[in-house]
Amino acid sequence: MVEGLPKAAGVYYFYDKSGELIYVGKSINIHDRVLSHLNNNLHKKAVRMKNDIAEVHFELTGNELVALLFESAEIKKHQPLYNRSQRRTYFNYGLYSFTDENGYVNLKVTRIIEELNPVYTYGSAHEGKEHILRLTEEFGLCQKLCGVYDTTGSCFQYQIHQCEGACIGKESPKSYNSKVEQALENYHFGKQNFFVVEQGRREDEKAVIKVENGKYIGFGFVEMNGQAFEPTDFHDCIRSQKDNREVRQIINSYLRRAKKKNVILF
Repeated sequence: MVEGLPKAAGVYYFYDKSGELIYVGKSINIHDRVLSHLNNNLHKKAVRMKNDIAEVHFELTGNELVALLFESAEIKKHQPLYNRSQRRTYFNYGLYSFTDENGYVNLKVTRIIEELNPVYTYGSAHEGKEHILRLTEEFGLCQKLCGVYDTTGSCFQYQIHQCEGACIGKESPKSYNSKVEQALENYHFGKQNFFVVEQGRREDEKAVIKVENGKYIGFGFVEMNGQAFEPTDFHDCIRSQKDNREVRQIINSYLRRAKKKNVILF
């Protein structure tokens, strides 16, 4: 069943013997991921699904980002049996902001709180903490006010002269809060217009993801053929997709790790 499946990034589809789509997944290595499904005997649901698989189809995406976006869209469109029965667990942690009694904006990473909107979302607490630490270093934020240094006095960053003392009231709330705002805007696509350019399905191809006015528009592929392209050349290749909270989370997660050359403003 795995013969002919590529060791490349994409989305894969499981069909039962009646031709019904029962599962959609994604991987940076379709062959190995499908093989892991077929060898999974640890859980009853996994065994039941494995026994129902009659056919495997796939779509190459060239990279993990497009695979994540396309998988999300395909699951929402088709609602396969075994996707409905599993809980989505991409983003279980969120970054929340609140203003304390002294007027300082605080940041905190915690498990998703359903009734609140997180500023960012993460796949793990560790990912969230790493992001917070990068923010403190890049923007001079206070580790205490970012929830990563528990103390009643000054934070460690202040002691080594990398925090201006918001933790002990030395830096004004107005000055500190402006840095927090800048830090959050720097890692969030807000209302921007940009393309993300990643590896395509072949060596001479690029994958392009489009965000316009802060809204996910879709993705497409462009054959490069050794040519240089202007951003305006990318618009026509885009396949329209639906914008929603999950795809924005996927793109935001990517942007936190993306190389600057992969993000092109227009």
